Amino acid sequence: MTPPVIPVDAPGGEHVAARWLPRFAVRPGSRVATGGSQIIVLDPLADRRWDEFVCSHPSSSIYHLADWSAILRSAYGFTPCGVALESDGRIVGVLPMMSSLGVVTRRRLRALPAVGSVDPLANTAEGRRALLSAACDLALESGARSFTLTARSADLEGLEPRLAVGRRFATFIAPLGDDPERLRAGWKKSANNLWRGLRKSEQAGVTVREGSSERDLRRFYAMYCATMRHHRSLPRSYRMFSHTRRALSEKGLYRLLLAEHDGAVVAGGVFCTWQGTVDLMFNASSQAHLALRPNHAIYWNAICWAIENGCRHYNMGEAPVDGSLGRFKAQWGGEPAARFRYEFTPGGSSNAAQALRRTSNQLEARRESTLSRVWGRTPLPATRAAGQLVYRFF
Repeated sequence: MTPPVIPVDAPGGEHVAARWLPRFAVRPGSRVATGGSQIIVLDPLADRRWDEFVCSHPSSSIYHLADWSAILRSAYGFTPCGVALESDGRIVGVLPMMSSLGVVTRRRLRALPAVGSVDPLANTAEGRRALLSAACDLALESGARSFTLTARSADLEGLEPRLAVGRRFATFIAPLGDDPERLRAGWKKSANNLWRGLRKSEQAGVTVREGSSERDLRRFYAMYCATMRHHRSLPRSYRMFSHTRRALSEKGLYRLLLAEHDGAVVAGGVFCTWQGTVDLMFNASSQAHLALRPNHAIYWNAICWAIENGCRHYNMGEAPVDGSLGRFKAQWGGEPAARFRYEFTPGGSSNAAQALRRTSNQLEARRESTLSRVWGRTPLPATRAAGQLVYRFF
């Protein structure tokens, strides 16, 4: 059967044929926000109004940008299906989502897989409620097994009762101020280990430069894969890294930093900037060179660059609050900020669905235990292939 063609009205009178979009009929009265806004489903890349709204909204994140539709589609074959609020020809609310078809999980809707938080973005609580309701309805109407959302907001189940909090975690965010040297001087009193680590890195001759070529990215990615193996985690695909660099560099939102010692790359980080915040997207370091404190050099260089370019916060990413990584981030002034993973599973209240979830959790625990035993000896090409398969099909 030929997939339905859904025309999307865009400024200038053009119509975009989005043949891959699931059928999504708006029932009168069920998806109407304040001011008579209507829900539409579209590919964010196909309608320039999407990014115009995202760039104008003070609560947006870089992951709301339409570029991620292209990045995730290219990296893993996911299908973009953004939900938007339209009013008087303008977009006044967005929730980016991707549809995927897994071997075990079957069809899923996610906002967003493999990247950071994307709250429903609208100017009113009613608008956010309409977006969440539309996402849950779309999961039902498209036959998806689940809809998941990772967000900063703690109250989304109050806006949409079908959502349940499945997981809570924390990212660390540090205020930067406007003077890096004053910030560093303060660490001598408040975080002496950090201050001494920075000095040790500099005295050892560790230098930091910006990576500007595909070769630089490949060198970083090889170290990233080794780092992910060390931490018993699955790496993202190189295609995702390459497309992220290309898309965000064109907008001046991307930076790859490489720490070197005696000509060898010993650490690195991929950073992006958005709305006064610099985000650490990916980090990697050579286990053989940790005594040189190369990660200290990367963090410090990123902070100096961020302050110089008007950023006043540093999002250092997820970490257990009581773990060694969380303590490392806290040294830099990082404070844990709550994040929430919301889930909607059609039919999830049934006993059968609950039993299926318990079985799934048990299998996941066994898989992680097995992974911990063998992952450290797995060849890097195999870890890359496993990451590609799991992110795409599970």
